[in-house]
Amino acid sequence: MRVLLAFIFFNFFWNNYSFADFKIGQKGKIEFDTFYTFDLSSFYSKKYLERPLKGKGHLFLPKNIGDKKIPLMVLLHTSGGVKSHRETKYAKFFNKLGYAAYIVDTYGTRKCNPSGNSGPWKNCISKITTVDFATDAYQALNRLSSHPNIDLEKVGLIGFSYGANATALALDSNFKNNLNNKNKFILNISVYGDCFLNYADLEKTTGADFHFIIGTKDLQYNKKICDKNFSKIKSSGSSVSEHFLQDGVHAFEANFPVEWLPSSEYPTFTNCDLQFFNDGSYFESETNSKIRMEADVDLKNKYQIRKDFVFKTIKKCYGKGNLMGSQGNILKKNFILLEKITSKYFN
Repeated sequence: MRVLLAFIFFNFFWNNYSFADFKIGQKGKIEFDTFYTFDLSSFYSKKYLERPLKGKGHLFLPKNIGDKKIPLMVLLHTSGGVKSHRETKYAKFFNKLGYAAYIVDTYGTRKCNPSGNSGPWKNCISKITTVDFATDAYQALNRLSSHPNIDLEKVGLIGFSYGANATALALDSNFKNNLNNKNKFILNISVYGDCFLNYADLEKTTGADFHFIIGTKDLQYNKKICDKNFSKIKSSGSSVSEHFLQDGVHAFEANFPVEWLPSSEYPTFTNCDLQFFNDGSYFESETNSKIRMEADVDLKNKYQIRKDFVFKTIKKCYGKGNLMGSQGNILKKNFILLEKITSKYFN
């Protein structure tokens, strides 16, 4: 009964109130209503409506835009959280192109700090999933839909690494429609994301084009798994374009020199083929491992189940490690590529 009442209120709320409280040129910290969704079972059963949150994010606007309506790019951060040398730098880059940019802070919303050694990093991955990232993306778009400077016909989604994986889930029209969302992204961009995340029950996409950007030295990439999962996206209604940055490593905007990080420290899921089902099941085909996240199970218990599965059960499908670190030349190439991609939709 509580879930039903929450769902009725949620629908009434979004259908009757548009948050029309923005001023022309308003930017900076902007909150939005969201939820701790965590798993697809909680999402499709509406259990997540019992876990409301106040989402955090920051809107960047070009200078002197007046009352002009401009395109918007929504940014989803990596498993390292929001960083000035990455998400903020990209937001300012999009501003130079004449676009608004909104950085969604999915970790900050759920009060998780991944800084330090691999312990806090694993902790955040265990507690916060791509379902949360994708939920925040659409909820943030809902919030920004009444901003007088946003052109709702020209909105894109871009994610980096962990956040990039959520851009694939955001392609699912069923997921989008369950958030009672009238707004949409016309392009979804994954920057050095994983191919192994397969949303198994995908039947129809939103129709947004999907762009996958990755460096040729990024060992997260597995052509066989990517081809299989991209084929499914194509057959479900979205075009897929792969873009390779020659000699690029993982996280090439980092604030440290390129170095080798073994999977014992930061797992590289090179050979993993992980499928997520709408009933909350995870299935990794290379290790033939499966778990299920039940909607009614306490979140703390699900954190541990997920942590054990990701960092213990499926370890045999990890790669040896990956190269990560700062590559200014690759970042410049990516800026050029992103300008080319986005101008196709926004100009």
